[in-house]
Amino acid sequence: MEKDTPLKDNKTLSLPQQQQQQNDGAGQPALSPPSIPAQLSNQLMPNQQTDPVQALLDAAKTLEDQDERLSKSPQRQPLTETQQPTQTVGKRSASPSPSPNATKPKKPKKEIKKEPGKGHWSDTEAAMLFKFILGPDRDSKWETLQVHPKRVFKDAAAEVKTRDLAACESFYGRSVKLYRAIHAIHKITGGGGDADKDEKEGFKWKMARAKDLGEEIGSLTFEKMKKWMDKGWYQLFADRLNSNPKTERMLNISSASDISPLKPEAFRAGNVSCSESMLDLTTMDDLDDNNIVLPKLEKVAAPKTPANKVNTPTAKPASTSRASRARDQFQETTTSITSYLNNKVGLDEKKHQLEERRLKLLEEKEQVNCARELLTDPFITDEMRTELQSFIFSTIVKKN
Repeated sequence: MEKDTPLKDNKTLSLPQQQQQQNDGAGQPALSPPSIPAQLSNQLMPNQQTDPVQALLDAAKTLEDQDERLSKSPQRQPLTETQQPTQTVGKRSASPSPSPNATKPKKPKKEIKKEPGKGHWSDTEAAMLFKFILGPDRDSKWETLQVHPKRVFKDAAAEVKTRDLAACESFYGRSVKLYRAIHAIHKITGGGGDADKDEKEGFKWKMARAKDLGEEIGSLTFEKMKKWMDKGWYQLFADRLNSNPKTERMLNISSASDISPLKPEAFRAGNVSCSESMLDLTTMDDLDDNNIVLPKLEKVAAPKTPANKVNTPTAKPASTSRASRARDQFQETTTSITSYLNNKVGLDEKKHQLEERRLKLLEEKEQVNCARELLTDPFITDEMRTELQSFIFSTIVKKN
């Protein structure tokens, strides 16, 4: 085995010179060390004094540290088919910065929940609401609606499920206005004697006629009215707002008769019994202020006045709110007071007539008593006595 030739001092020789010295001394070509990245070579061997083998070990350790840091980084993403590595492992940069091709994680999209009560009402939702409130078997709901509407609309929202209380209340209010507009169109009759007009043309004519009469039509269209008629919604509202006797009572009124409601026979005018037989005037001695019997007066109705114009009752839903009840009570009280005052006027007239008659009878009584005293006087003449007797007789006979 050949003896190695001692090398020169490494401190004075560069790396290529040291390699050449080893090759010359051994007589064999020396193996060149693996290539080191330029950046690592500059960092690890600034003065070219580090052993090449040690430099390779340090470079490998540095690369392992970088791989470990990159694997722990949250921005590191697995390679996909479209992503290809741009550098090999041997040429990987020592910089810990992430690859520019790395995609950022996408944030999950939040589900936007549709709030109930917004949006267009479908025909199914409208039918469910109308049948729940106005159905033929919903008398209790209809009666509750007049007193506690919020409670009914809350139950309706639970029935429809896709609408809340405010939406049900708002849609029902708009539907009532739409029904009244359709009802106003249905009340228009005629057509100018032309029976050949189609539905749409006749609807336009009725619309113009209703507006001339001051009816509130709003945004009613022929399509809306036809839809309500075909689906039976108009009949549902009509059964509750027009045909239901609990809501409105239709009266058959003839223009040739009065429109006042019928009253009992005892309340009719002219039924006041003021018979003169109640005053007993047969005996003049019994006629006194305390012995006069006043007649028993009955209630007298106000005189009826025939109406010149007959108003057709309109369809109005019954309202039982506190304000409406107070208004109805005020009207009833006003009517009762008016009837009482009219009756009192008639009674006062009768009382005045009776008072005048009583005073006249008292005056005649005084005259008769005076005539009787004169008859007891023995000094009067026969002619005067005859006249006094004749006066007393005529007064008594006239009263009988």
